[in-house]
Amino acid sequence: MGGTIGLSSQVGAGSTFWFTLTCDKGGPIAERLKRQNKSNFILLADDNPINQKIAVRMVQSLGYRAQSVATGREVLSALRERSYELVLMDCQMPDLDGFETTAKIRLDLQSPFNRIPIIAMTASVTEEDKSRCLACGMNDYLSKPVKPSDLEAVIERNLIGTHSG
Repeated sequence: MGGTIGLSSQVGAGSTFWFTLTCDKGGPIAERLKRQNKSNFILLADDNPINQKIAVRMVQSLGYRAQSVATGREVLSALRERSYELVLMDCQMPDLDGFETTAKIRLDLQSPFNRIPIIAMTASVTEEDKSRCLACGMNDYLSKPVKPSDLEAVIERNLIGTHSG
């Protein structure tokens, strides 16, 4: 991703971990401001708290609002409580993984959220993995580590025509 990572550690004193990233700003500021409203909520599902924080900040930097959850069961609960425009779904979570969670969402035909775009986030990007994502009902996928430009492209691609404004 064009950044650096490092650490300094001293016995008995602790450790400091750091990283720097060069991030693409994405689209024009005016377009981002236009998208910022309460109806543009994105749900992020990832069991790793650090991945959650990074992804939420990336989503917010694109002008969207985001909420994060750590398990598939929390995804199902969150979808019942609030209207989201899109779900970013980690494939490997405890409890219900992203594949099982997506299948449950898609099988509930009476649900108002069963057609929500679901984007897989996975470190596995083989053709077999991509096919598995699409077969369970996911609309698209992102490979980890997620690049800001890829995140913006997949969100925009999957939200075209799903809302006005």
